[in-house]
Amino acid sequence: MHLAGNLADRYLSTILPQGKQMPNIFALGATVMLMAAKLEQPISPSFNRMLALLPSSEQSRITKQDLIDLEEDILITLKFSLHWAGPVTFIERFQRL
Repeated sequence: MHLAGNLADRYLSTILPQGKQMPNIFALGATVMLMAAKLEQPISPSFNRMLALLPSSEQSRITKQDLIDLEEDILITLKFSLHWAGPVTFIERFQRL
């Protein structure tokens, strides 16, 4: 969850000063959650599963291709720099010690 929030925050803080249009907030949320799950979980959810979790009003407006395109845009905008040094990594390390 923290990684998804970090990805969304870094993406928005990069594109908004450039004058780019803000993406659909539901599509952004689903995409960054999917990206974070791909990085952190052994089994990642599918695009179709993420679309099914959206509110019914948004399911008809957002397609699988929209999520794929947004994921590509996020990756390019962040220059594939997806990880960050957050507190969870250090807490897990201290727990192991």
